[in-house]
Amino acid sequence: MTAPTASATVRPSKNQEAQRFYPQLDGLRVFAVTFVLMRHLDDVRLPVAFLLWVILHCATAPVLPVYRRAAHRFAHSSYTLYLVHLPMLIFLKAVLHVPRTTPSGHAFLVGAGIMTAILLYAQLVYEFFEKKTDRVRNWIRPIFAKRQPV
Repeated sequence: MTAPTASATVRPSKNQEAQRFYPQLDGLRVFAVTFVLMRHLDDVRLPVAFLLWVILHCATAPVLPVYRRAAHRFAHSSYTLYLVHLPMLIFLKAVLHVPRTTPSGHAFLVGAGIMTAILLYAQLVYEFFEKKTDRVRNWIRPIFAKRQPV
């Protein structure tokens, strides 16, 4: 029998492969327990259980490059989101006539749609205005520097 060469690929053991899925199993257990314990709140138990599962899954899963790029992009526009979220929320609630309601699947979808619209609006404001602030500042600075104080 010959010894394995350096170019041979090392395969993980079955125990190592199984351990990779333990965090996902924990997340599924939390999903199931939340779903069962919240049986008196029929309309919100599925979204809450799913949210908990997503949070636990994201805490244990490796970070994908797509997520990293999206997080970096949204981090740049976070101040814009801070500035525009409340006026946009008030505007959308007035235009769409969204009443106060008890938690339900429909209310969750409407809220998710409003949140998506606010995020997109903030991103557009960032792209067209805030991103160009340094360029405008560098263009204006020489104009004011030439003026003599009176």
